[in-house]
Amino acid sequence: MENEIVEYLIVNKDLNMSIGKTCAQVAHAQKLIDSKYLDLMVIWDWYGFDVVDGVEDSKVFKDYNEWSMGNQKKIILRAKESKMLKAIEMGAVEVRDNGLTEIPPNSLTVVGFMPQPKANLQEFTKRLQLL
Repeated sequence: MENEIVEYLIVNKDLNMSIGKTCAQVAHAQKLIDSKYLDLMVIWDWYGFDVVDGVEDSKVFKDYNEWSMGNQKKIILRAKESKMLKAIEMGAVEVRDNGLTEIPPNSLTVVGFMPQPKANLQEFTKRLQLL
């Protein structure tokens, strides 16, 4: 199902976070993705842009809405920080921790991609392990 709309979230495996800490960080990433969608929606509505970050905004909205109204499939993977930095270059949102509990301040904990066809990120994610 290469055209299936999924959301990829990638956890930093170098940090060895507890299950609770990991869950909280993944939740932060989800919130950032939802906020990014809402921000793009406001910009599109206000300015009428046809392209946002080099991507046709109508495709971003279509994919997000299809995902949101469907099963909201998430694929949660783990990776080294170097791979996560590449994801940020590709447009992923990033979560950095305040360092109040288990890990140092400003640690990159999770990155997440907007919902999109699974095939779009298959090449990037194919060697990553499920969390």
